[in-house]
Amino acid sequence: MASLLKVDTLTGVTTAGSISVTGEGNSTTTNLQQGLAKAWIHQDDNADIRDSFNIASLTDVAVGKGENNFSNNFSSAYYSSSGTHNDRAVGGDMFAAFETTETHVPSTSSKSIDSVYNGSSFVDVSTIVHQCMGDLA
Repeated sequence: MASLLKVDTLTGVTTAGSISVTGEGNSTTTNLQQGLAKAWIHQDDNADIRDSFNIASLTDVAVGKGENNFSNNFSSAYYSSSGTHNDRAVGGDMFAAFETTETHVPSTSSKSIDSVYNGSSFVDVSTIVHQCMGDLA
């Protein structure tokens, strides 16, 4: 018989902010908080948020360059992020993305996003999806 658990808050016993979950095969555990996306966005044109989590606003820096500003900062500037861009107006080609250490300083409060077409020119695109994993401050 299946069980149903309804709660508003989960808190670890040993460490309040840490809950271990038994993984596949029942032989390992994973930390619930570490496995959650702490910020994500589906945006359009580097200016309009279609949907998001933990994104307060966007800054359109220049053509092909934007910045996602977090509602809640990360504890370190070295969190993990990934995503993709595309633009149907240019045949649906995929675009290289995201900050490079040569042009952006890592930040706990925002993530710089670059859209580069064919590895050379910055371009505004129709869709950007992006997510960040790491510890919040």
